[in-house]
Amino acid sequence: NCQVLGNTALNGGGLSASLSGTLNMTITNSTFNSNKAQNGAAIETSLFTIVDGGLIEIVNCSFSSNSVNYSSSSTYPAGVGTVYINGVPVRFSGLLSFDHNVGTGVALTGAEADFSQCTVLFESNEALNGGAVALLGAASIVVDDQTVMQFHNNYASIFGGAIYNLYLGANIYTYANCFIHYSNYLIDPVDWN
Repeated sequence: NCQVLGNTALNGGGLSASLSGTLNMTITNSTFNSNKAQNGAAIETSLFTIVDGGLIEIVNCSFSSNSVNYSSSSTYPAGVGTVYINGVPVRFSGLLSFDHNVGTGVALTGAEADFSQCTVLFESNEALNGGAVALLGAASIVVDDQTVMQFHNNYASIFGGAIYNLYLGANIYTYANCFIHYSNYLIDPVDWN
């Protein structure tokens, strides 16, 4: 239950956390507004040590008017992500909103974001690539039949007004390497609700 307003940092304008081992972090019923950073204008998290475990939960939060810092020699953002997650699994739940952020709403690098049983609105966010969501490396999104994701008026200068995926692996997407997964991997994509 926090209000995180008008903060600035190199990484994680509102909050920066390096998780180690099986440490978990939960952010609940919080507002992040007008924060600035190069990566993770509102929240930036990464692995401190390469150990399986650790989870970030973001529950019933709103992210509005946050921005990544701009390079002095460019009109394009020099960083990425209102929420930037690097290599740590994240679970979004409850009601979430990302609006009027500059530099992508949610940016993931090599991380999985679980949006199961979640309602999330991405509205009027903008970025170079991925106005609402940017999935980099082996990043992916998990959904289920209770997931509601709404994308309204998001903008990208180059690729992916709503969702951008940069995956340098296989040239052909299959169910095994698709960047959107269903929570029950046994259900064929044709049968997703």
